Amino acid sequence: MSTSPFYRAIQAGNLPLVQRLLAAGASLEGERDRLTPWLLPQSTPLIEAIRSHHLPIAALLLELGADPNAFTRTGTTPLAAAVQLDDDEAVRLLLEWGADVNFKTNAQMASPLQRAAYDGQENLVRLLLAHGARPDTVLQNDVSSLIRIRGPILQMLIDAGGRAPDDILKLLRDGAALP
Repeated sequence: MSTSPFYRAIQAGNLPLVQRLLAAGASLEGERDRLTPWLLPQSTPLIEAIRSHHLPIAALLLELGADPNAFTRTGTTPLAAAVQLDDDEAVRLLLEWGADVNFKTNAQMASPLQRAAYDGQENLVRLLLAHGARPDTVLQNDVSSLIRIRGPILQMLIDAGGRAPDDILKLLRDGAALP
């Protein structure tokens, strides 16, 4: 993470200073390492605003053109950061600005819906499903992954049209007490 004045102003929630630094040319895309400029940044201003819980700054960055789907070199997106923090307001803001609910940077990354389901965040699962998240991105995993999902969330995913493996459906039909 950068320790530049711009990032520190974002993390401190200093909106007037953030505005001045943007007017002076601070980048919406994040800072790249001088020695390895071809690598993606370690973070982005939008992700820092989300992680620091400064939604007015996040909204400003989005209004000025920050990409709600930009990702870091580790594959983190603003929506993934907001879901990880269980921040409903940040998730709503990002969805309003076009964050892709199904975006994953690679096959090993959890989608925002997977993260919310595995972490037991019923409110976010409901919100993401309402914005088009595909339940099969969660339900088509192996049974050991699905065991991590609490019963009400698993039922939400199935109700949203997700196709659960037959083993899980049998457990539900037989009245198994899922976590």
